[in-house]
This record gives sequence, structure tokens and C-alpha cells, in this order.
Amino acid sequence: MADANRSQPRCPAQRLTATSGEEWMTIEIDPLETQHSDLDDSFRRHGFERLRAAGAPIPAAELVATSPGGIESAQRTLDTLVQRGMAILETEKLVAIDGLSVIPRQHRMLLSGRRLFTWCAADAVGIPAALGSDAEVKTVCPHCSAEIEITIHAGVPRADEELVLWLPTSSCSHVVTQFCPDVNFFCNREHLDAWRSQRGEPEGRSLNADEAAQLGRQWWAYLSPRWPEVQSR
Repeated sequence: MADANRSQPRCPAQRLTATSGEEWMTIEIDPLETQHSDLDDSFRRHGFERLRAAGAPIPAAELVATSPGGIESAQRTLDTLVQRGMAILETEKLVAIDGLSVIPRQHRMLLSGRRLFTWCAADAVGIPAALGSDAEVKTVCPHCSAEIEITIHAGVPRADEELVLWLPTSSCSHVVTQFCPDVNFFCNREHLDAWRSQRGEPEGRSLNADEAAQLGRQWWAYLSPRWPEVQSR
């Protein structure tokens, strides 16, 4: 069983686990068992927090120079994040990292009073869940185009019980372009099934909002104030 407190990778990844009540769910993503152990989590947290606080693009050179893990490690991690589709640079400025974006995307989030965007619906719920923050999330059902709103209080989503999140389980090599586009909330199971039928029944699994939040607490575990303590275990 995976450590529920450790930062779990997204695609490409081996497996993702999350608790749902007393049950453990295991989501197979990539049989290659690729972990992001080569990444400097101190830089990921540094870049994420700076982008979240600024709500605007940040010069990449500035982020690298001020990273607590050192310039060499930070630059190597940034290059790898961009290559894997886990960070986006525009005109040498960071505009998105680990799902959080300051340029408009389909998934919108009011987090701690600041308007931000995310790459996928799981990000929009998972990030506030990991931070234990309040948030207002707005996204769109891919089947009927209806707007979906989710209120998150202290990291816990309050959503319509019929909402269902689709999470692809096929492998990929670039997160933002290959994985994120299909990670969406649907109004209900009927809408998800209709969408999947139109797409040729892609592989994946469905989660409710609470399960999506729990998974997010693992994906963004490095944002936790206790992360240095957890990481050293």
C-alpha cells in the first residue's frame, strides 16, 4: 500500500492511490512504473507558490535563482517539467506548473480571493484540497456544455452527488496535452457514458468529488506545510 502522505506522480506514473472512506482505490496509469524521483520538490513548491501568489507570469530565471534547492537542481527540474508537460514557459516566463495556470483555461478557480485557472477538472478540486483552502470552482460538462460549480471549504468539496469525474488510465508522456484534456467533470453518469461512447470507450475510471479531492491531496502533497517532515520519513 502506498504512503498516503507522499507526493504521487501524475501521468507518466505507475499508480495512484487514494482513500474513499475506509476503502483504498488503486488507479493503474503506466506499467513502466515511472516515478518523479528525479524532480526537486522544493523547486516545484517554490514555483507553484510564487505563481499562485502573483497570479501572473514569473521570469523563469528569477525562479531558478531563488529556489531553495539550488540553481543547478532547480534548472534541471524546470527543464524536465517542461519536457513532461508539467510546466509551461512563454517568453521565458513561467505561466503554469503542476496544473495551476495564470493564463485562461476551461477550468476556473477562485482560490483565496485570486482568480486562477487549471489544466483539468481534477486540478481544480485537488489543489484546494491539498492546500486545505476555500475555493469556488467553475468548469463545463463536455457532453452538454452546462456549467458546473463546486464549492470547496477547508479543502473539502461540496458538490452535487451526481457529478462524476473521468480520469484516463492510459499511459502518456506529456501531461498537459495528452492527459489533462480528458480529465473532466460530467453532470452525471449518463452524460459520461454518452461521451465515452462517442469517443470509442476510452480506458479510465470515474471518481466522485470527494475521491478527486483525496487524490489531489496526494498529487500535491509537496504543498503541505508538513511536506519536509513527511518527505524525510
